[in-house]
Amino acid sequence: MKHHSFAIALVLSSRPAPRRRSLARQLFALDATRAEHLLNRAGFGARTGDLERAQALGQEAFVAQLLEQRADVVPYFLDRYEEPPRRELRELNEQDRQKVQGEYREKDRRQLIEYTGWWMDRMLGGEDPLCERMVLFWHGLFTSSIDSVKNSYQLLQQDQLLRANALATTASCSPASSRIRRCSRTSTTT
Repeated sequence: MKHHSFAIALVLSSRPAPRRRSLARQLFALDATRAEHLLNRAGFGARTGDLERAQALGQEAFVAQLLEQRADVVPYFLDRYEEPPRRELRELNEQDRQKVQGEYREKDRRQLIEYTGWWMDRMLGGEDPLCERMVLFWHGLFTSSIDSVKNSYQLLQQDQLLRANALATTASCSPASSRIRRCSRTSTTT
């Protein structure tokens, strides 16, 4: 219940409340403007029918739904494409070496593009808006670049780790955050 109170306080603190209403009415009144504001902050905006559903539930129930709702989505399957070993590449002529390296890079690039599309669908679909918003937040904090990492598998593993711990408490995700920091430290862009 602490999370619910905090989330309600966060929403209310970001907008000046009318002074004429009682505190109880301010805390639990959810008009269309407040519902839209909450959906913009906790996700990526309202879909058709979201504002009406939020108002029908009321503020406390709607915030509880955002905090507890987890979409049952099939995770994206990652292929681990290994870069061809340098020893094998040295044995090839220049044309064959470029062909092998090009095939590897194309598979890796395609996986990154497909994953990005999968994630965009998740963000825009709105099945779990708060989780996806937090994944985006953590992704911005622990920035990694494919130019630095050179391998989509590691980059996408980091993103999945962020998703798995997006709404975790600080104490419960400290082992995960140390893995994220290690990956980010070796691959951040400046």
